[in-house]
Amino acid sequence: YDYDFFCEFYSHPDRKTRLLKSEMIYVDNDNYIARIDSSIIGCGNLRVRMTAFIPDTNFNDSLRTEIAEYTTDIVILR
Repeated sequence: YDYDFFCEFYSHPDRKTRLLKSEMIYVDNDNYIARIDSSIIGCGNLRVRMTAFIPDTNFNDSLRTEIAEYTTDIVILR
């Protein structure tokens, strides 16, 4: 089912770039492509922090916020 989210991409905690779901390229129900400017985040292992807003009637605003962090196998080099 459909829910809203955004992703923060970084190699160092103080250098991030954020993309909203609407700024990504839709592939299919489970996949999106994000294009980022790697010069913003610098060199190192690419990390992603995804924040999702999932409909849930058990919460006052009917949304549950889920946060997941991933380290990818992608290394940004200059």
